[in-house]
Amino acid sequence: MRLQGFDTLIWSPFDDLECVSSDCSSVVAQPKETQTYILTVTDVNGCTGSDDVVIKVKNVRNVYFANVFTPNKDGENDFFQAVIGPGVEKILAFNIYDRWGNMVFDKTNYVPDPAGTDGWDGTFRNQKIGSRCICLYRQSLIYRW
Repeated sequence: MRLQGFDTLIWSPFDDLECVSSDCSSVVAQPKETQTYILTVTDVNGCTGSDDVVIKVKNVRNVYFANVFTPNKDGENDFFQAVIGPGVEKILAFNIYDRWGNMVFDKTNYVPDPAGTDGWDGTFRNQKIGSRCICLYRQSLIYRW
């Protein structure tokens, strides 16, 4: 639908909007959170009308971690790692700490390997930690908008 016979168009708020036509009668919205936009139109006779549209943003953070893994080199669940989906650009930092606060794994600025072989293998200083580990992990991510 193309607006015709108008004098002015005012979009409010204009944040996260991009005009794709010279008169802004057609816009692209890319809000980072749910946003209501109001369009006020004034025609050549001075009559004014307005309407609004709500764009709902669903922030799906596709990052998953298994609750267990078995680093026994059988080819199944041998690594504890992040599994990411759409919306995640990369992992800035992924750290694992033992119960005493020692960092036992550190990996930065990467995209996880879909094959699942770039996570923590259950060792610290080339020694198996095994079932005695009560570990905590921390991650920092960059999301795509």
